[in-house]
Amino acid sequence: MDMFFKHRLKFGIMMNIRYIKHIAIYILSVFLLSSCYISPEIEEKIELEPQPKYLGCPEDFKVYSDYENHEIALSWSGVEGATHYEVEYESAVDYLSGKEMKKYITLTPSFSLSSFSSSSDKRYIFRVRAGKNREEGILFSQYTDLLEGAMVDDYSISYVIRDGSLYFYSSSTKASSILHEGEEIVEREIVVYEGEKQLESGKRKVEPGETITLVSKLMVDGKEIKEKENTISVETSMIPRGLKSISASQNRKGRIDVSFASPGINMGLENTEILFLVERKDVGGKQWEELKNGEEKYYSLPSDINPYSEFNFTITDDTATSGKDYIYRVRTIYRILEGEDYIYTEESDPLESNNGYIADESVSGFHLSSMGEPILLDNGSYSITVKLLWETYHFLPSSYSLVIERKNLGEERNLDRTIEDISSSVNSFTDTIILTKEEKRDPKTFIYNIRFKDQEGNIYSSIPLKDENGNDEIVEVEGDEMVEILENLNASSNLNGKIKLSWTSKEDYSEHEAFDKNKVSFSIYRSKGDGYSLLKSDIPFGESEYYDVVPDDSSFSYMVKAFYNEEDVNSPDYIYVRNYPYSNAMGGKTLDRVLDLSASYNLYNDRVSLSWTPVEGAESYIIKVKIGEEEKEYVTENNGFFDLDDPSFYGKELNITIEVEDEEKVRGSESEMTKGRILSSIVPQITNGDKFIRIQWDGYYNVDKYILSVYSSENATESVDSVQYKGNDALEYTLSSLALEGKNLPDNPLSTTYWFSITPYNGDSSPKEEKRYEGSWVLAPQDVSATKALYRDKIDVSWDSVPGATGYVVESRLKGEEEWKRNTVFAGECFSHYDPEGEYEYRVATLIDGNEGPFSYISDSSTGYALSSSKYAEGKDEGNSIYSITFSPVKGADSYMVKIPYWENSKIEIKPEKVASPVDKSSGFVDGDLTYNDGYYTYYFAKRDLTHSVYLYMDLYSVNSEIESSENYSKPKEVRIVSSKLNEREVVNLTLYTLRGIIERIDSAFEGDWWARTGSLSGGEKARTYTSDDSKIDAKSSYGEYLWDSRQNLGYINISDYSSDNITIKKGNLVPRAENGGEAGYLGTDPFHSIDSGSLIIAFPYGLGVYSVEFNGFKNDLSSGSATVTKDGISKVVNAKDTKIVMLQ
Repeated sequence: MDMFFKHRLKFGIMMNIRYIKHIAIYILSVFLLSSCYISPEIEEKIELEPQPKYLGCPEDFKVYSDYENHEIALSWSGVEGATHYEVEYESAVDYLSGKEMKKYITLTPSFSLSSFSSSSDKRYIFRVRAGKNREEGILFSQYTDLLEGAMVDDYSISYVIRDGSLYFYSSSTKASSILHEGEEIVEREIVVYEGEKQLESGKRKVEPGETITLVSKLMVDGKEIKEKENTISVETSMIPRGLKSISASQNRKGRIDVSFASPGINMGLENTEILFLVERKDVGGKQWEELKNGEEKYYSLPSDINPYSEFNFTITDDTATSGKDYIYRVRTIYRILEGEDYIYTEESDPLESNNGYIADESVSGFHLSSMGEPILLDNGSYSITVKLLWETYHFLPSSYSLVIERKNLGEERNLDRTIEDISSSVNSFTDTIILTKEEKRDPKTFIYNIRFKDQEGNIYSSIPLKDENGNDEIVEVEGDEMVEILENLNASSNLNGKIKLSWTSKEDYSEHEAFDKNKVSFSIYRSKGDGYSLLKSDIPFGESEYYDVVPDDSSFSYMVKAFYNEEDVNSPDYIYVRNYPYSNAMGGKTLDRVLDLSASYNLYNDRVSLSWTPVEGAESYIIKVKIGEEEKEYVTENNGFFDLDDPSFYGKELNITIEVEDEEKVRGSESEMTKGRILSSIVPQITNGDKFIRIQWDGYYNVDKYILSVYSSENATESVDSVQYKGNDALEYTLSSLALEGKNLPDNPLSTTYWFSITPYNGDSSPKEEKRYEGSWVLAPQDVSATKALYRDKIDVSWDSVPGATGYVVESRLKGEEEWKRNTVFAGECFSHYDPEGEYEYRVATLIDGNEGPFSYISDSSTGYALSSSKYAEGKDEGNSIYSITFSPVKGADSYMVKIPYWENSKIEIKPEKVASPVDKSSGFVDGDLTYNDGYYTYYFAKRDLTHSVYLYMDLYSVNSEIESSENYSKPKEVRIVSSKLNEREVVNLTLYTLRGIIERIDSAFEGDWWARTGSLSGGEKARTYTSDDSKIDAKSSYGEYLWDSRQNLGYINISDYSSDNITIKKGNLVPRAENGGEAGYLGTDPFHSIDSGSLIIAFPYGLGVYSVEFNGFKNDLSSGSATVTKDGISKVVNAKDTKIVMLQ
């Protein structure tokens, strides 16, 4: 109803309501008739040109190199309606640095770039969009995809003669793709010809004095771009000559001098330094070890020696051990200065020396040859002769003499003696012991030691007298007859940390009147070779064992002495107070360490083989393998051999020690550490310089050769360079700016990273796999750390700052996948990865002035994940009014939560610790049951009536209670359950919800007024009507029969094949009723009130059936009315009060 007329009418009725109806009708009729002549003005219509809302993107976009005009050219198809084009471009370096692109406006569909910011890197990124000028602003199209172009117009080449062959190294203006890693923007190749023959690097043999003319050509996409000619003169050999002679000194105090004669540097070589690699080994040994010049690998000449003529040179080895013989060998190598870099040549063949050794510092053995019987002298004294023998490792210098010391273990110091200045040319000495009759009454015990003395008077360490078993040997002179108490002493050699002493003593003393064994005690004496001292006294007679707690690797000599303790000289047993003899000297020691552990190093490609001399008395061996901070242990009873074949050891240097375990399971000291390695790709030492990458590695025993390969990327199939080295060469390689760019150096010649592999060969055996290592010019960040389930919508990544960094690049990938995703460049040391799905690995690279370094290594710390929702979740109608939800566990979650829309108290908590024991399914599941099977949880809960869909929609959340935030749950995982059947209330609810979409559309068309005015005698022609575009909905509002009719004639809603959310109303004929809006009849706004009557046929998906629903006074507010649901001839009545959905909100 026209609102202006309605309000005027309302006013008239209110003012005249007390008058008779005829007067009111008359006034209203006049007003209406006069209003009929009001009409809008007729405006002049101007035809306007429609403004475009969309501009097409340029097509057929191409980038190509125009070498004739020395420019990168762009072209594309013109766009209809475009007034101009905007070209964006930037160099590859600027693109990687994240800088904004430059813009250029052109009126034609073409563009060319002929000015380049770098002479060595002419790679550029381009994109184009169309533009149209308009009064309200420029309309732009979308950008084309990024394309890249490169102008490869120059190159450099250098030639090197090595191993009698010609090698060449070349590089050109850069052409590697920035947008597609591993690809080239253009195909480029540099070929070398000698005459008509094309050469391969390393295949052309050369001879001294030969001159070679070579022509090189730069080919781009099969076309020749540039040509250069070079002449190579082979003037002299770069292979060093071997030594002329070598000798090792003997018998020099504390050192071995290795002297050799060299023919000098080959004539014709300039800027060359001669170096020497010196090695030694034990005579009879197999493994050579390098003698380093301090921290340097090679020995160099002092400045006062002319290296270009023959010279003699001596190096001193002050690390040699006394009593050992050594052989030395020396190789020559040249170090040649080429520009700013050094080139190392091959090594010469080695020359070996004679045996060298330092002067002995002790005898190798000292023994008792014989001892004479006591001879009675005229003065009543006794003479006893003692003959001593010794051996040495080598002939002693004539300046040496020997000193023998005799020491009485009693208190009579007058019996001690020192014999000095024994000639170094003899190996025996006879000593005479003189005892008085009183001195001979009781036994006397003597020990002997021998020492060296040099001409300066320095005394070396002493060696005690030893018996054939290696025990200290004592010289004992028997006394007069006395009671025998001690019989034997033993000392252990099979325990760790202690030495067990045990002795036996006589038990029966009945033949000795008044002898009281309880007055006997024992004292223990110990010697380290420099005399015996008291260890323990007053040990009662009944005890016969003593444990001497000592450090591992200890050895001592022991003696036990008996004492009869009686101080009363008048006591009848005082006769037994005598100087009883010492027991036999017995050497004891802790369990030996393993002293000769050896491990294979690059000998096998599947194991490290260990060997050692078995330790006598060892119960077992503990093998300890350390790699960095990680340590593993192996226990074996094998005596002397063991194989380490753990696959995790591949490619790693193992630090190996052995502990010996005794019979009490006590461990002893570790052996000396030895290194072992499975034959595998070598991890080199990489020096990252300003303009070079230097690769160095240590040569390994038993390796014949090494092949070093250089690659332009980690996965490249062809190498940039490959060099073979002998096992004893100077193991060093330099990738320099000279080799990369020649004379035409770029602004940043080392902005590319390279990958290196070093493959060792032992005969035909080589590692099982090749490993490559990156050389870079910028350090990668350290301590890259990613959060784990700490946030629901992000992963925070952090790292340590790198000095000088101007930015960082973060890459991420799903764990287990190959492809990395490149993220933004950052100025700080953190990055937030929002909305990740799954577990991610992160790596970070550094940018310094546009140069990007290598990425950090991946570790557990750099792997992170957000608190995610379950990857798998599925709901099910279990029947018996029970639903279930089955879902996969989430890493980092300690509970789960389900939220169900439209349910009161819709939040359900699921706690895994409440998982029940296996449920007897025969009794069925009940509300709240939780099970865990095959890696999935299943939670059971009670069913409620469906209201909005045949699905029950729910959101599943993962919860981490350790997050200190109210948002300690994940993003939702949507789950739906399809009901297996519908009850009558659900049919009505779902019907009402489907009708809601229809009623709302009609209500919008009726402007909320469901009771329309009418004209005189025109019936329903003036009622409001609505027909949907697809004619599936046809509706008519209520109306009055005549102008002042206050009665409501009901309209209709006809529905045909209307579908919403897979529910279809096949046919419906409904009679709606309007609610009086507060005015008489149709006056005012009369909203939707109810479905007065009518029925519909509704079909539900998933086999849930087709139902007839008949309405009877069904109010929108659900306060009264009913609906009858019929299926398969069975009808059920549902009261409106038992439903939950209103048709119009």
